[in-house]
Amino acid sequence: MPTTVDPLPRQLTNSSFAQPLLIAQNLGKIYRSGNVEVHAVRDVSLTVSPGEIVMILGPSGSGKTTLLSMLGCLLRPDSGHISIVGRDVTDLSEQARAEVRRRYLGFIFQGFNLLSALTVLENVAVALNIAGVKGKLAEVQAREILERLDLGHRLNFKPAELSGGEKQRVAIARALVNTPLLVLADEPTANLDSQNGHRVVEFFRDLTREQQCGVVMVTHDVRVRDIATRVLHMEDGRLIEAP
Repeated sequence: MPTTVDPLPRQLTNSSFAQPLLIAQNLGKIYRSGNVEVHAVRDVSLTVSPGEIVMILGPSGSGKTTLLSMLGCLLRPDSGHISIVGRDVTDLSEQARAEVRRRYLGFIFQGFNLLSALTVLENVAVALNIAGVKGKLAEVQAREILERLDLGHRLNFKPAELSGGEKQRVAIARALVNTPLLVLADEPTANLDSQNGHRVVEFFRDLTREQQCGVVMVTHDVRVRDIATRVLHMEDGRLIEAP
């Protein structure tokens, strides 16, 4: 039976956590349709420590997004175990897994997932609200990270009024505003032009240095190689060191 979470102390900070942020062991995931089985992820193990940026390459359908979803407690593995900040999260209840995501993880999705009725500032501030930061403080923190991503002139715009690249940067700001210990990013620079893509890559580099968080990034952006601690390749559900 799924267990409830016994969370780590709320005062846990990135700089004070010396153990690996993520340990995944022998993960497997199978999708079934009738008599057909598709092994999306096969026996994958991965460890991410503070200050690391792990870049994962691989063709479409190789299992990269499924792997990210399992690492982020959005999808349960069929086999293997996942530990986040020293806690085994594999068999936690859905409520407990949501608490782990809220406290320790930041997600950057390809589809942005912005709230259309809210402004740019509100879309980022709501992430702070969920984490317990309210009012003026939430507004100040949201404004600060948006300005750092060159979105200060778009604070009161709605998502429909933004370009694809601007939406992507808002999604990045929302994922990082709570200073997560572990960031999971699915093609975070895919919708950015060369200038903004370079700026975001530098932002990730600075983020890991300043906050000692860990980053797992699925991307085809060759610029990420310059800041990545490790480059891995995924094919047919398996993860190997990239050449």
